[in-house]
Amino acid sequence: AAIVAANADKVDQYRGGKAALFGFFVGQTMKAMGGKASPAVVNDRLKAVLGEPAVI
Repeated sequence: AAIVAANADKVDQYRGGKAALFGFFVGQTMKAMGGKASPAVVNDRLKAVLGEPAVI
């Protein structure tokens, strides 16, 4: 949640259709967790928080 809150501009861009930013959020989360988080769990949680990007 802290990563999402700290990058509100990127959240808006992601929700606006820049789906590639999902990788940015995954990377930042993994970095914050010291690489010890399960990528599948990180993906699921981020999808729940961010939602799906808009289709342009």
